[in-house]
Amino acid sequence: MGAAIAGVISAFALLSHAEGPGSPLVAMVQEATGPVGRALVLYVTRLLTPGMLVWGILAGLYAMLLTAEGVGLLLGKRWAGALVLAESAVAIPLEIVSFISRPHLGEGAILAANIAIFLYIWQRFKGHGRRLASQPSATDPSTERR
Repeated sequence: MGAAIAGVISAFALLSHAEGPGSPLVAMVQEATGPVGRALVLYVTRLLTPGMLVWGILAGLYAMLLTAEGVGLLLGKRWAGALVLAESAVAIPLEIVSFISRPHLGEGAILAANIAIFLYIWQRFKGHGRRLASQPSATDPSTERR
């Protein structure tokens, strides 16, 4: 519950920072939250810088991606596996650049672990598609029991 309240307050703060304190939308939100919510929104708004706003938006988008992945994986959707595969592949070039810029045993271990994780997920993703294709369809009349 506390995390949800903090999320709502930070969203209001981002909104008031983006819209400006005199915005009618911000005034409506502040009126709906009461004096405590209004004070918290104003306090958090004063702490925000434009760079923090950008990072906050990026973090929110990444959280939405992870939520979509989680729900998709929970429901057994193939696109969710593709999202996880793409997300793990994005980290590999960054780790290669990091390793080249400062070669260190720790950097090499992280790079090797990321590559191993990517290959494992890729194998699972490829195998999942073959299993689905080899299973008989529920609507296929040739697999019907008599």
